[in-house]
Amino acid sequence: MAAGAQITHDLSAADAVMVVHPPAVAPFDGDWALSPPERTDATAATATAALAARLMSEKQAVAIADVAQPNGGDPALSAALSTEGLWQGLLGYAGWNTAGNSLGTVAAQLVATFTAQSLGTFNTSEHRAMMARRIVEDLGWMSLIRTKARREIGSDPGRHDVVTLTREQRGRWESELNEVLREVGEFSDMRVEAGSLRLPWNRTFELDVNIDHGSGRVS
Repeated sequence: MAAGAQITHDLSAADAVMVVHPPAVAPFDGDWALSPPERTDATAATATAALAARLMSEKQAVAIADVAQPNGGDPALSAALSTEGLWQGLLGYAGWNTAGNSLGTVAAQLVATFTAQSLGTFNTSEHRAMMARRIVEDLGWMSLIRTKARREIGSDPGRHDVVTLTREQRGRWESELNEVLREVGEFSDMRVEAGSLRLPWNRTFELDVNIDHGSGRVS
C-alpha cells in the first residue's frame, strides 16, 4: 500500500505478483552480516524459482523478495533463477537487509516497473542496470565478498568497522563483483564501472557502485 498498490488474495485479479523466498530454517538460517550460513537450501531455492517460472509462463508480472537470510541474498536462489533463465524477466529483486527493507524495495520496484510498462515509458536498459546493481550488492558484496573482505581487514562482524579503502582493494573487489555478474549470465554484458566502488560510510556493511551498461551508467 505504501508503494501505491492494492493487495489482492485473488491471483487471477492481480496485475503483478511479489514472490517471497521465505526465511530459512536450521541448518540453513543465519545472517550474512553477523553469522553467514555455511550453506543455503538448494531445495527451497529451486521451489521459489519454479514458482516464479510458472507464474511468468502464465504471463504474470513477477518480482522476487529474497528474505531467506537477513543482510544478503541467497546464492542458491541466484543459481536457481539462472538455471531457469528468469533474471531477465523479473520486474524486481532485492535481498539486502531486513525482511521489511527487502520487501519494501521490491514493492517499489514492482509498482514502478509495472506502471512504466503499462504507460509505455519502460526503459529496458535502465531496468537491467537496476537489477544488475541489486545483484552486485545483495548477492555479490553482502553474501559472497564481504565476509572475505572483513577477514582480510580484521573486522569484527558484530561491530561497524572503519575502513580506508585502498586503490588495490577497490580494483580487486570490483573484479570479484564483475565475476558475480558473469556467473549470473544474463547480465554478463554489464560491468561495475572501474574506480566507482566506494564505501559510503567508510565501513564494510554496505557499498556503492556505478553500473556500466553500454548506453550510460546507473549509480
